Amino acid sequence: MNQTLFIPNELSFTLLSLDHNSTHVDFHVISNQISSYCPLCHFTTTKIHSKYIRTIGDLPVSGKIVQLKLHVRKLFCENKNCTRKIFTERFKHKLNFYGRRFKRLNEQLSSMGLELGGNVAHRISKLSFVKISASTILRLIVKCPTPAINLPKIIGVDDWAFKKRLKYGTIIVDLETNEVIDLLPVREAVTLTNWLKKHSSVEIVSRDRSSTYASGISQASDKIIQIVDRWHILKNLTEGFERFFNTQRGSLRDISVELSQQHESENIVSVPPVISKKDTSITGKYYDNLRIVVPSKSKGVTK
Repeated sequence: MNQTLFIPNELSFTLLSLDHNSTHVDFHVISNQISSYCPLCHFTTTKIHSKYIRTIGDLPVSGKIVQLKLHVRKLFCENKNCTRKIFTERFKHKLNFYGRRFKRLNEQLSSMGLELGGNVAHRISKLSFVKISASTILRLIVKCPTPAINLPKIIGVDDWAFKKRLKYGTIIVDLETNEVIDLLPVREAVTLTNWLKKHSSVEIVSRDRSSTYASGISQASDKIIQIVDRWHILKNLTEGFERFFNTQRGSLRDISVELSQQHESENIVSVPPVISKKDTSITGKYYDNLRIVVPSKSKGVTK
């Protein structure tokens, strides 16, 4: 079997055995490296102390949980001046110290956590045959490197909830790239002012109707153009129309009555009523296009 289909090429491992059942696939592997370096003094050694089995999670295969049972060596540090006497062999690629998962699995879980959040990503990971808790996903998110922020020119500022109804902060979004570039711990004018002073490239700020943000932007620079975001523009327009129409209730009522009367007059059609004759013993007389049916008192007699 070609083991490179399951084990990263950068890791020089030898497959010892393969165990599998209805839910798991376990690869027993051992490293091909002869020596390793001490993490403290970086002295290279080959003297083996002992071995142990380290379990490492990997991406699922065909709906089964995949694990690598890595036979890891413990070695003696042969540097007499080093305080570390025994250490575990290190691997240069794809496998972190004390890591329980390969980097490719961590990257997938981190992406799920960033898109869905801890709890939802935890539930989805079950469907992906990966056992992991929501807290672990959050820790992976925290460990994600922060991307470099380009100098923003047009930003959006709004409040957001650390915990709804209890603690709020300020979110800052680059409106040219639609990416969140910073989260401020509070929603105060001073905090926003200090942030804008550190980012002097900002030219336009889109904000809500909060006087706090307006004050913070004005204190930072008079050259920054403040605009209202689209949602609040529509909200202001809606409220303006409501206030105007509330002052015109009488006129609107009169117009409504006039239009309804005009509509009724246009739909009136003069059609003479017709009463059908169901009984042969009944006759009728006509008066001005209206047929009056007079029933007889006795059969065969008409009036």
